[in-house]
Amino acid sequence: MSQVGDVTTQCVVFVEEDDIEFSRHLEDVIVRETPSTVTFSCEVPREGLNAKWMKDGEMLPEKPSKYKPYNKHHSYALDINDADENDEGEYSVIIKGKKSSATLSVEVSIRAMRLDQSC
Repeated sequence: MSQVGDVTTQCVVFVEEDDIEFSRHLEDVIVRETPSTVTFSCEVPREGLNAKWMKDGEMLPEKPSKYKPYNKHHSYALDINDADENDEGEYSVIIKGKKSSATLSVEVSIRAMRLDQSC
């Protein structure tokens, strides 16, 4: 605020943050044994941002026992517990409007299958 004589002025300054870019994108994951825990992770130059996780273009359902999103410093990650064939697809994270995507594939060989899964 500034005042000169009987005149007072005041202004409000809005500061917009720069856009972010991923310093490390999500990477494709291949599961060779089911069930497995899978982790997708990426990095951005700032911490404390809101990350939205999606599978095949849809927001992930709130299943804390299945999906566990978390962040630590500049790293943002998603754990998928007990991943199997039903979890195959494209996973994406959106942070400040920027998107990174990767694919989860399941390639279980016959030798890796459990006995209870055989014919």
